[in-house]
Amino acid sequence: MSEPLATLYASSTRRIMAISMQVALGGLLIYAALSNPISVGLQIGLMLFGGIILWLALELWRATQRSLILTDDGLYDDTGKLLVRLDQIKEVQRSPFAIKPSNGFALVLYQPGPRSWHPGLWWQWGRRIAVGGVTPGSQGKFMADQIALYILRREGRI
Repeated sequence: MSEPLATLYASSTRRIMAISMQVALGGLLIYAALSNPISVGLQIGLMLFGGIILWLALELWRATQRSLILTDDGLYDDTGKLLVRLDQIKEVQRSPFAIKPSNGFALVLYQPGPRSWHPGLWWQWGRRIAVGGVTPGSQGKFMADQIALYILRREGRI
């Protein structure tokens, strides 16, 4: 991996707020299931849904401990795993109407890749990688700008 051009990591405030809200929701669902005299089916459903929400909070906690690093070669996570090489990126989408996380951007690739999901940081589905969520908007904008500049240079537009 070459010299980093940009780094993207979870904002501690956003991370704590997102995880706290999920834990609160999961806890409230389980509490509602156990404290109210409701049918057994509804009780099981609420407890199951609450458990899923708590599991999602744990996944968010794990995923947002990581960071993303943009280099001249591509986009990596902080363990050195390559998410995408820069020459595989077709376009960067940052518009408010793009399917992307908050404070983030989406990359459209030439070839589909494996599905991957790291809540609050990035996910990949087919030819799309979406980056952002609980990350600072300024870091996401800078990283997206750097990738867009690379694409413009590659296409000879600048």
